[in-house]
Amino acid sequence: MDKGKLEINGCGERVLDFSRSTIILTSNIGSTEIVDIKKGKGSLGFDLNSGASRQVDIQQVGVEAAQKYWRYMPEFLSRIDSTVVFNSLTEEVCYRLVDKFLEEYSFGQGAMTVLATDQLKNWIVSQVDIRQAGRELRRIIDKLVITPAAEVSLKLPKGTPLIADISQDGSNKVVFWISKQMVKPRIG
Repeated sequence: MDKGKLEINGCGERVLDFSRSTIILTSNIGSTEIVDIKKGKGSLGFDLNSGASRQVDIQQVGVEAAQKYWRYMPEFLSRIDSTVVFNSLTEEVCYRLVDKFLEEYSFGQGAMTVLATDQLKNWIVSQVDIRQAGRELRRIIDKLVITPAAEVSLKLPKGTPLIADISQDGSNKVVFWISKQMVKPRIG
């Protein structure tokens, strides 16, 4: 059987061959404990200031959390060849992700272009739980920026760039600007 092909075996069952495949599972298992270590709480190492010691603790906590989570499924756990624990996203990376997610909607001729002010970016990043950063950033941007921007852009000439900002009245609503004119979305 060729890699990646679905075939029907002699009994008429569908069969996938994963013998030459690498399967990558991602999760946030252990993220709470890792954040605690980064804050200096409950560190397993002896030197709280040592970056190398802290990284070893993070690796150990991540692996132990995965083993604890899957403890009732040893047949599954025994098939995991390695566990890689990634560092949490930094604030700098979160800002770059905001730009990346907004740029994704700016491709194509006549596509919607949304530019975010620094104040909006600061507010978005402040709303994110660092353990869920990437996924949560996308949800926040989709819900609070892209969906309302799409509604506003329907009322404008195709390809008109929008500037997204956070309202200054304390309501934490996203407002859109074209040049010096403010455009309010109908969405809540």
